[in-house]
Amino acid sequence: MISKNDTAWEVLEKVRAYLEAGARAVWMVYPNLELVHVYESFTSVRVHTRQDDLEGGEVISGFRLPLDLLFQGEKAEEDLDDPAD
Repeated sequence: MISKNDTAWEVLEKVRAYLEAGARAVWMVYPNLELVHVYESFTSVRVHTRQDDLEGGEVISGFRLPLDLLFQGEKAEEDLDDPAD
C-alpha cells in the first residue's frame, strides 16, 4: 500500500526490485486515490479504479476482488479522521 510519505522514486524502485526478484505481478494500492496499479513488467502497467475488479490472472487463479469493497473501508477511515466532511 502506498502511503502519503512514499515518493514516486521509492515506489518505482520497489516495483523494479520485486520484478527483478522474480515476482510475476506487483500490485501497488493507492488508497487515497482509490487506484490499484498492476505491474506485470516494469513497462507494462494496468490501472484499476474503484469500479473495477482486481483479478489474480495466472498468478492467483480464481482470485477476484471488487475494488469498491476494498476502498469502502478507506472512505470510512477518512470520514473518521475529518469529521467536518
